[in-house]
Amino acid sequence: MPRRHHQSETRHSTDAEIDARVEMCRKMIANGRYDGEIKRAVAAHFNASTRTVERYLRRARDEILAESGKPVIEHRAESLAFYQKVRADLKEATKDRLRAQERIDGLLALAMPSAPQRHELSGPGGKPMQTQDVPTDEAVMDAEIANLQERLARRGANVVPNVPSEN
Repeated sequence: MPRRHHQSETRHSTDAEIDARVEMCRKMIANGRYDGEIKRAVAAHFNASTRTVERYLRRARDEILAESGKPVIEHRAESLAFYQKVRADLKEATKDRLRAQERIDGLLALAMPSAPQRHELSGPGGKPMQTQDVPTDEAVMDAEIANLQERLARRGANVVPNVPSEN
């Protein structure tokens, strides 16, 4: 059975190796590759984790942006103008126009998540949360308040009488 290396025993990448990985990311970005495709290819080629490749991608994008000399907002404006032209051009294929609209939605943060998001909450110790149905009908709420006031009065509490709503 192969021996697992302790973290302090693992070899760190040299600057030249990191530069080569970032350069591969830059070339793939320039060729219009999707992030998932870049992550898989770079991870497989350099035997790196996809999380590590995400850092290389971020660095590649930062370098590309710095070399352009333009602020991010200007790049977004140019992209938006380009995609709006594609979307408006009836000579473009429908799939290209739809893709342009998806890109516009992404630039304007209008895109919906690709899959429905599921959120689960739990109580202490992972047990189900306890809930209580709260009435929304005012007549029911007035009756609840009167009931609570009566119970408190029986215990000797000084209770201010409830004034029912006039709706």
